[in-house]
Amino acid sequence: MNESGDVPDIEQLLDLVERLEGDNERLRQRVLEIMEWAEEAASTTAAAQGDAAVWRLQADHLRAEVEAIHGSRGWKLLGWPRRARARIRRPNSEVGKSAEEPAAEMSNSQATADVPVFVPVRDRLTPLKALVEWLERAGHTEIWLVDNASTYPPLLDYLSTSSHNVVRLDRNFGHRSPWLSGTVQREAAGRYFVITDPDIVPDDECPLDAVQHFRSLLDRYIDIDKVGFGLRIDDLPDTYPLAPAVQEWEERFWKDEVEPGVFRADIDTTFALYRPLDRRHQENLALRTGAPYVARHLPWYTNPAELSAEDIYYREHADSSIANWDRDELPRWKQRWLDQQRD
Repeated sequence: MNESGDVPDIEQLLDLVERLEGDNERLRQRVLEIMEWAEEAASTTAAAQGDAAVWRLQADHLRAEVEAIHGSRGWKLLGWPRRARARIRRPNSEVGKSAEEPAAEMSNSQATADVPVFVPVRDRLTPLKALVEWLERAGHTEIWLVDNASTYPPLLDYLSTSSHNVVRLDRNFGHRSPWLSGTVQREAAGRYFVITDPDIVPDDECPLDAVQHFRSLLDRYIDIDKVGFGLRIDDLPDTYPLAPAVQEWEERFWKDEVEPGVFRADIDTTFALYRPLDRRHQENLALRTGAPYVARHLPWYTNPAELSAEDIYYREHADSSIANWDRDELPRWKQRWLDQQRD
């Protein structure tokens, strides 16, 4: 905390993380997790308080959490925070209407058109196009593409001509950017919503009513915060060098079957439907679905010997603390976790 009693925001914390000793990669992920919680915790007061007051509440929560981990020494490096700048383009005039309380029952149309979908974007186009095309076929009309300061020209062209909502950020906030930018809080207040990474694409055999299926599970399991796709690991190619590590990492998500085709398992930003932001969401209060409601994580199907120009550009410009599977070796913290499970 600085002399005036102000607290830093996530952008300055990311700068701080780079200067702290220890495992910066894992620490940075922890800071992002804390900020996600702070954003959600503050969202319920957004209607009653001004935007600046809400942001201050988020920062207060964040300061308390990080000080508990690292003490106060880091805050001396920081000055007055500034909020991340976001430029928003809304081609759909229906978007941005006043939020209403969710109905007790969700009709087929509500399960698609009225459920906003938020996709963090960064320097990769091919899987994003496949995802958006699936969403459109499924009837989703409110799609938010949250761009993390991308520089890949074909992606920038795509975003500039997209018929969907585009939020442009001035730096890379990673997979939690829909929360860290405040986009979810502004646009999904009082509503169920979907968050998905841009490289998660439903399987060819996946029914288009996936979100309706997820909602029915949320209605039945009242203690669960989100429901999303299980990820296929049964068809990974031998040409992907991390395939064995992926299978070892992911197999735990397929163990606790609570009913046929439904598994209690953590979800980060894999495609999932979330309850409205009227309570703090927790990563471990989640369900994943089995076949036919499964998806593929497309980077797991990459052959490093045959990288496309897009793959090469992405790898050269990726933040190593955010991208985990788009490399030839595991991040240290994931490798350590796997080693501990084997011991």
